[in-house]
Amino acid sequence: MLFSFGLIGMYGNQVLFILGLFEAGGDLASIMQPMIPVITTVLAIVSGTEPFPVLCNREGMKGKNMVLAGWMKVFGIFLVTVGGIIISVFSGKHTGVSGGNRMLGIWMLLGNCCCCSVYILLQKRYVYEADSKLGNKWKSVPINLTAWTYCFGAICMGCHSLCLVWIEPDAFKLNPTFVYPLLYAAFLSSGLAYALISIANRRLPSSIVTAFWPVQVPVSVVLNFYINAQQISIMQGFGGILIAAALLLVCYSNHLLEHGQGARVSGADQLPDTGGLLNQISEQDVFDDYERTPRTSSSDRAQNVYDRLW
Repeated sequence: MLFSFGLIGMYGNQVLFILGLFEAGGDLASIMQPMIPVITTVLAIVSGTEPFPVLCNREGMKGKNMVLAGWMKVFGIFLVTVGGIIISVFSGKHTGVSGGNRMLGIWMLLGNCCCCSVYILLQKRYVYEADSKLGNKWKSVPINLTAWTYCFGAICMGCHSLCLVWIEPDAFKLNPTFVYPLLYAAFLSSGLAYALISIANRRLPSSIVTAFWPVQVPVSVVLNFYINAQQISIMQGFGGILIAAALLLVCYSNHLLEHGQGARVSGADQLPDTGGLLNQISEQDVFDDYERTPRTSSSDRAQNVYDRLW
């Protein structure tokens, strides 16, 4: 399982993104990233990792708060995706690589989004919600889980690098100025980020964890404003407002869901304990009581037996 985490979450996720970025360009890469929350939510519902959001109150079976939380979650994930796409589209002119296969790049970027979603869902299902040996071992140490995942991902990347060096020996001759960006990408953008994702995935539903993914788009725009003095357009600001509002909706929906589940659990705890009473009544007592019941209707006799049990 740890090898699957490394293969899908670290190696497949990052390699497909880099290749997709090379083939399709930064414009499509930035537009595809906000789709991760939608893909994660769909896969979580299909796989049974998360229940389908409650969108209607049929026959009073669900509380109004559960219905409200369901709509807020769906609408929030939709808004966060739309906000990320708006900011990406209006972030200026992006250029792809000359001669790149744009359609191939789109499929690689879609594979990158799917790998990211599958990695988070596998982690949630087989570690944090499982009662298996692996789940019991790593449930309380998400940092160690991330470290071992990176270990197996590094093995896959090392094999890929050896093949690349065999084909193109000059591939790793880098400019010294690349050292600092590489260190930042390896330890902060990748290592620290995935460690925090593992910790969040332990405490929150996977769909809510990935709902924060598009936040990187407005953060990049703000940093670009302060570092490169690039002006923020009205549409970029509007997209940032949509993302902020969407995250508030998603977080509040999670609060309503947890509150509703807690209320049901506490209500169940207040039910009378019938275990001791049922143990005191033998099957023969129930049978004798049934035989002594006047021969009226079957429903009346059944009601008498029920009253005796309670």
